[in-house]
Amino acid sequence: MNCYAFRDALRNCEETMDRHIMGVVKCLEERWEFEFLVKKVSRLLRTEEQLVRDLTYIAAVLHDFGKMKKEFQERCRQGECKSFPKHYITSARFAMNVAFKSKTLALNTLKEKVYDLLTKPTKPNKGYDLGDVYILSVVIPVLLHNYAHLQEESLLKTEHEKSITVDECCREVYLGILEHMEKNCTTTSTGEELLKAIRLSLNDLKVELSVLPLLDPGVLLNYIPNTEKMIVEALTGLLNICDGRVAYMNRRCLV
Repeated sequence: MNCYAFRDALRNCEETMDRHIMGVVKCLEERWEFEFLVKKVSRLLRTEEQLVRDLTYIAAVLHDFGKMKKEFQERCRQGECKSFPKHYITSARFAMNVAFKSKTLALNTLKEKVYDLLTKPTKPNKGYDLGDVYILSVVIPVLLHNYAHLQEESLLKTEHEKSITVDECCREVYLGILEHMEKNCTTTSTGEELLKAIRLSLNDLKVELSVLPLLDPGVLLNYIPNTEKMIVEALTGLLNICDGRVAYMNRRCLV
């Protein structure tokens, strides 16, 4: 049994979740823009290059987490799942839940932190903690990675679940992806700790989702230019490039 990122049985084309996620990770590794952005973001956020690299990998791993909902995968196995409504919101809310469970991220003043990062002018001497770096490198890019298909209404006018049930086959596939990332990709203690937090969150098929203040109109609609915005847009763009490239290559129909 497969876990799907896309399926159109009538046209004989499909893409499994592991093939898609690992393809996005590989795409990142092969893009010269990735290394350029790692160096640039590292300087701007005054943090290690390897931490930025690890967090971008984690964004790649998390970006389609919402597609693993049991209801979506049941539809896939019936023959078609070409769209997964608002899966990006679920993925971002799960990413935030992982942050809350992390031992190293400081997210005590979540709403104020997110609002300040995205709406206030950059302060030249401003310091960034790990929570800031995680929000800018993981949570927001995951939320916005399908930006070409989004409308503001789809983010703001919706009911949000407190939890989802993950498909059992998908969980096993995803645990295999996490194991690969732990062995071959992440090198910082923060990256390793976050992957463990993701793994622990999957001990039960019912997975909790956290509140995401980014869905508040006061945050999204007051999104003004600053250093943080540049970082978010650059990393989101890179994630979108690899997401689209891998999907295009893997979903070419045979008939």
